[in-house]
Amino acid sequence: MKKYSRAIAITGITLGALILAFILLFIFGTKDARRYRTYIRKGDEASYMDYERAIGSYMEALKMAPGSSEALNGLDRAYRNWANYMEDDDLLLAAEIREREANELEAFNEDVHSGNIRRVVSNARKEARRLRQEEAEPDQDPLQPDPTQPSIDFYSDTTDPVDVMKTAYEYLSNGDYESMRTVDGTTAADNVTQVMRDRGLTEMLYSPDYGGESDYTGKAMGIYIVAEGYYFFYGDYKDGLRCGDGCSFWVSSSYTYETFEGEWKDGAPNGNGVIHTVDDSYGRETFVRGNFTDGRQDGTMDYEIWDDYGSTVARGTYDAADGDADAIKLTPTEESFGYEDFGLVPYVRLDNNELVTYYPASEYLAALGFRNR
Repeated sequence: MKKYSRAIAITGITLGALILAFILLFIFGTKDARRYRTYIRKGDEASYMDYERAIGSYMEALKMAPGSSEALNGLDRAYRNWANYMEDDDLLLAAEIREREANELEAFNEDVHSGNIRRVVSNARKEARRLRQEEAEPDQDPLQPDPTQPSIDFYSDTTDPVDVMKTAYEYLSNGDYESMRTVDGTTAADNVTQVMRDRGLTEMLYSPDYGGESDYTGKAMGIYIVAEGYYFFYGDYKDGLRCGDGCSFWVSSSYTYETFEGEWKDGAPNGNGVIHTVDDSYGRETFVRGNFTDGRQDGTMDYEIWDDYGSTVARGTYDAADGDADAIKLTPTEESFGYEDFGLVPYVRLDNNELVTYYPASEYLAALGFRNR
């Protein structure tokens, strides 16, 4: 099944370029540049022999320039070299090293909010899980398939739908969105939804604790067919409905995916939440935070855009009511020429005068699955 994307058109990227220029100016053109270069040099010198010293040096450089890929890549390389060195003798210790990397960077990223750091954290956690699994199955040849585990080919027409559900459950329950990109939108996942359609279903649940009961209560993952295509959900269920904390996940193209994380009640987002869109083609991440009622934006919403360095390049605040915001929904003018031709509505003017558009024109301001009426 083809999945249809919602385009969020953003104009004007000069602020992001200026931010990058300031970062480079800081690194190469100020009195602190010598300190930064010293930390990088010490990290480089120690990264293949004194791993902890290298990690400490790169971390100090990263603190000075949180957007520096040089410092982040150096830190990641030192952790990987250390784990690789330990892997032959102690797989669990190697896993602990990668987990330590993930924990250290995740704590640092609470203030920085960098997409690049999040990706390094995700990869480190995946590597830690692999090492622990290898330790638990010492007799398994890593080059041969494990006959006790399902063989997953997400681009195969014959992949068992149950295997797809199990794999997606593992990724979503661990918040591993990067790995979910290898599941959602694939042939195998599309085939799951085709099975659902053949059975007249719009939702299908999976959990080790789920036994098919209509009034299920507990943690589970579901696939939901909606007008835009389909999406995955993981979180709390009560009496068969999504109720509590939960997250939806949707791959809208090979470059973009979207999540909604927040409070759910009666099967819909109700309460505080955030729509998070990642667009690798433009190196942009978009966040819409605020209150949602029955899946639609309802109240004062904060809109923020990051570049691929994790720096804020644009933000704005607006008031929405039941998924609409007439006060900030602009009438297309010459400055938004062409929006009408593509069914776009320039909905939001951010603080730096950038326009944020929504597609199609009938779309309401809402989480995926709750946009159409």
